[in-house]
Amino acid sequence: MAQPAPPAPTPERPALRALNFFAHLKDQPQREQRQEIERLRKSFAASRSDHDRVRLALALTVAGASPTDESQALELLEPLVRDSRNDYHDLASLVAVLLSEQRRRGEQAAALQLKLERIKALEREMQERSSARGSRPR
Repeated sequence: MAQPAPPAPTPERPALRALNFFAHLKDQPQREQRQEIERLRKSFAASRSDHDRVRLALALTVAGASPTDESQALELLEPLVRDSRNDYHDLASLVAVLLSEQRRRGEQAAALQLKLERIKALEREMQERSSARGSRPR
């Protein structure tokens, strides 16, 4: 009896390749990450391909990314999110949602920090008034 042939390897999906790239990049030192981002900027500027677009967007989201980098990543992903037939649509949609949520939480944290600073200022003011009243002669 003949052995069944092993299944043919399936080609790696583009989104999976992009995720593998991200997994590799996030483990690199920050200096190398920045160099890769600059290389990807040049590559995307030359090719305008979806592959380079999504890789650059993912690279811009590596831990420690600035709000500017995150905004650029969202801008890069937007055409892929709109095109439901694009190979990167699902990945782009997921990353866009995560970035938007991260931005929203950052804005909430900034608002809370501002409120905390105002409360601390009021507390200092109240302590100063209390100290001033307590040191007055009667």
